Amino acid sequence: MRCGHGGLIAAVSALIMGCTADGPARTEGWSLAGARIAYLSGAPSEVVVLTVGDTMPVNLTRHPAADGFPAWSPDGRRIAFDSDRGEEGNRDIYVMEADGSRVVRLTTHPNYDMIPAWSPDGRWVAFTSLRDSRFDPALKNMDEFKGELYVVKADGSGLRRLTHTPDTHEKSVEWYPDGRRLVFTRVIDGKGQLFSIAIDGSDERRLTDDPYFDDAPSVSPDGRRIAFHSLRGGRQDIWIMNADGTEAENLTPGPDEEYGPAWSPDGAWICYTSPRDGDLDIYAMPADQPGAAEIRLTRTVGLDMGCAWEP
Repeated sequence: MRCGHGGLIAAVSALIMGCTADGPARTEGWSLAGARIAYLSGAPSEVVVLTVGDTMPVNLTRHPAADGFPAWSPDGRRIAFDSDRGEEGNRDIYVMEADGSRVVRLTTHPNYDMIPAWSPDGRWVAFTSLRDSRFDPALKNMDEFKGELYVVKADGSGLRRLTHTPDTHEKSVEWYPDGRRLVFTRVIDGKGQLFSIAIDGSDERRLTDDPYFDDAPSVSPDGRRIAFHSLRGGRQDIWIMNADGTEAENLTPGPDEEYGPAWSPDGAWICYTSPRDGDLDIYAMPADQPGAAEIRLTRTVGLDMGCAWEP
C-alpha cells in the first residue's frame, strides 16, 4: 500500500498520523494538511488553487485563453502567471490577486514572455522571453525557439535583460532565497543543464554537466539544495543536489515519471507532477526520504500540473 492511494481525505489523515508501509510519510513541523498549492488544470489550462484535504480546487482565472506557470508573491497576496489572452495571441506575464481578482498585464510584447518567478523581496519578477529570437508565434518555427532571461519590477517598470546567448535557450528560472542570484535551465544542443547567475547578469556558474536533460530547478527555502527533474536515471525523475551542483540524489527512483518539483515553505516536502495513476496529477513526498511514500494531492479528470506552494 502507498499513501497516495485511496480517498484524498483518508490519505491526508494517514499522512498526518504517519504511514509506515513504505517508510515514514511525514516530517516534523509544518503540516501538509491545510497547505495550499496553485497549479495548472484542464485544457486550455486554468490557474487553480487547492487546499490540501479539500476535494475541489478553486479556479482563479476562468478565461478561455491558456494560462500557465503560476508563481506566488512572497507575501502570498498575489500570483504571477503567463497567458496568451492578449489580442496578439502571444504569451505575456500577468499578475492577479490571490483570489483571482484585479488581473494586471505586466509585459506587452509581440513575442513570448513566460514562466515568471518572484524575487524574495517581492519587488521583481524574473521570466523567460523570446523577444530577442527569430521565433514567430504565428509560424511556430520551433528551431528558433530561443529564450533569454529578463527581470521586471512588479509594477511593470525597470525591464532588464540578464542573459545574451542567442545560440541557446534559457528557461525555468527561480531565485535563491537571498535574492542575489537566480538558477535556470540552459538548453545546449538539445540538452538541458542548470546554471546560476547574479541578478546583474554577471558571475554565471554552471551547476550540472551531464549527457542527460536537467530542467525545472527549485531552490530549497534555506538555499542549500536544488530540486530538479532529470532523465539521468533512464526516465524523468525528481533529483536533489547541493546548491553548488554536487551530490545529486534521485528522490523518486520508482518506475513512474515525475517532473516539475517545488519545495514547501518549510523545506520538508516537494510537490511534483506525475502520470502514475493514469492521469497527470500533483503529488508530494518528504524531501529527505528518497523513495518514501508519496501522497496524491489532485484527482481532477484531465491535466493537473506545475505546482507552486502558497508561502
